Parts: sequence; structure tokens; C-alpha cells
Amino acid sequence: MKDYLILGQGLAGSLLAWELIHSGKSVIVIDNGHITASSWVAAGLLNPITGMRMVKSVHTEAWLAAADVLYSQLEEALSVHIRHELPMWRIFTNTKQQQAWQERLDEADYAPYLSEIKPAEQAQPYHAELGLGEVAQTGYIDTKLLLTTMKDWLKQRQSYQQMDCDYSSIVMDKDGVGIGDINARRLIFCEGSRAVENPWFGDLPLTPVKGEILTLEHQQALPNVIANFGKWVLPVSPQQFKLGATYDWEHRDQVPTEKAKTHLLDELDKFTGSKLPVKVVEHEAGLRPNSRDRLPLIGGHPNQDRLWIFNGFGSRGSLMIPYYARQLRRHLLEGELLDADCDLARWRQS
Repeated sequence: MKDYLILGQGLAGSLLAWELIHSGKSVIVIDNGHITASSWVAAGLLNPITGMRMVKSVHTEAWLAAADVLYSQLEEALSVHIRHELPMWRIFTNTKQQQAWQERLDEADYAPYLSEIKPAEQAQPYHAELGLGEVAQTGYIDTKLLLTTMKDWLKQRQSYQQMDCDYSSIVMDKDGVGIGDINARRLIFCEGSRAVENPWFGDLPLTPVKGEILTLEHQQALPNVIANFGKWVLPVSPQQFKLGATYDWEHRDQVPTEKAKTHLLDELDKFTGSKLPVKVVEHEAGLRPNSRDRLPLIGGHPNQDRLWIFNGFGSRGSLMIPYYARQLRRHLLEGELLDADCDLARWRQS
């Protein structure tokens, strides 16, 4: 019998499995081959300053530190380059954004992240009539490479099995929980947006949000920075970049649409001032597992102590998951308390 069965090998399931295995626990990860993993589509952005008002979380420093440690470990152990450090240009689209940035510059705890406002001409080839600010400690994680390499790593340890899992196939008894011939003491659901259908955790405030991303080729290399103008441009090679992302709160499919492609390309044209001669080489769609308060949903079921959930990371998973994977591991193995703002008990208090 395994110590832990993890359902889902997206970024959450992969990094949690890594933490538990390196703590000496036996783990088996069940996955359907990334059919529903939003991590497979995600750009993997690492951005400590978000939103229209340019805010950082009280956990930002801890998130960044944990991400630095875990991704460094993974790169060394797996012999892959998954973390790419790139500055981010925040191109102001209205005076409120510009003003919010200027206000943040007067706050000491934002000093490690924000530059002075730069003039429009420094934003070429992007239009930035109101200027731009540069965000430090940003970049992206190559999530596709990470997930592919992690799958191989898990297989080498007999810790991975590809299969579809119907909830009706989950069986619990006094010793543990089983799916088919796989048995473990605990089952941790890391299934992303599918959790809305989960019979034990489906009541949690998880709201899947569809997002679409384009990968484009362009003959003239763009600046080697992430450009954020409401949408974002992420260079991944000298002549290739990703453009994203859309937010669709209505549809819960993972089918790319012409409407989203047109919208993204129109936004790019707006901020370059002319129609770039780009070629669409890939168009992807996924469902982000957003929670209502945009904080994770982590913890055990109140009536089934064999069942746990690790979910709700939304569009900031690459930044947040390393910290919370370590925290859940410490909670499970050492009894440390979960942060109150990630513990799913916050939604079940009377």
C-alpha cells in the first residue's frame, strides 16, 4: 500500500509528488495523459505584481523564495532548463495605472520589484504613450517540459500510471482508499477544474475560467522582455513568442475559438501600431482552476479523513504552487498548520 495517491499530474500534482517522495513517502500519481491539465497550456508566468492596481500579496516574498528553491532542485535533478528569468514591461493603458505605479514607488516593500517610470520611446516596438514600468523578479516556467520530464521521473520510480478515473471507482475502507488495484492511505485530488464535479469537494467555490493562448512566429525578433499591456507577449525563442491570454467565464470547454484568436491578434496590433507579419503556429485553450477569492483550496474532507484536495491556484500556479506544496507536505508529515487563507476550512465555517 502506498502512502499517497495523487489524482492529476498537472503542476500541482507533480510538485506535490516531488515534495512527498523526497520526504521518503511512497506515492503513485494517476493521470489521464494531460487531457484536462491547464498546466499543459499555461504560459507559466512568474509575476509578483498583478492587477490594475499593481499589488503584491503578503506572501509574495515567501512564494518567490519557495519557487526559487524548488525549481532549482528540479533543474539540477532532472537535468533540464525550465526556469527563464525575464524582466516584465508593464505598459500603462490609462492614467489610473500610471498613478497606481507611482504610488507603489513610494512604498518601501515594493522597491525590490518596481522601476521608475520609463518614457514611451523605450517601449519600442510597443506603443506606450503613458510610459511603462519595469517589474523585476519575473520570468516563466516551461511547464510543458517540466511536466513531460516529471512524468518520466515518476515512471522510473513506478510512481505513475496513466488511466481515466471515474469517481465511482474510488473505494474507501478503514485502511485507506483504492482505485482499481492501486491502494493508498490517503488520496489527494490535484485535478484542476475537474474538481467542480468532485462528489466530496464539488461544493467548494471553484470557478473554472477558460483561457486561450497563441504561439506566433515573427521574422523580426522582439525585445527579450515580457510585455504586459492587459494581454502579454512572452518571447520563447528569437523568432517565436506566446500571446495571451483571454478570460472566458461563460464556457467550460477546452476548444480554441476563432473569436479568441481574432481578439488576441487585434490587441497585439493595437499595441504595435501596425499589423505584424505573424504566423500562428499553435492555438491552445485550457480551464484555469480559479477559486472565488483567488487563493488556494487546500485541506482534508471534514468527514472523510482519507480524502484531501490541493487546488485553486488559477493563473498564478507557477509562482504559488512550490510554496503551498511544501506547506501541505509539512502539514501532512509534521503537523504544521496550514495558512488560514489557503485552508479550505475558511469556506466551511458556519
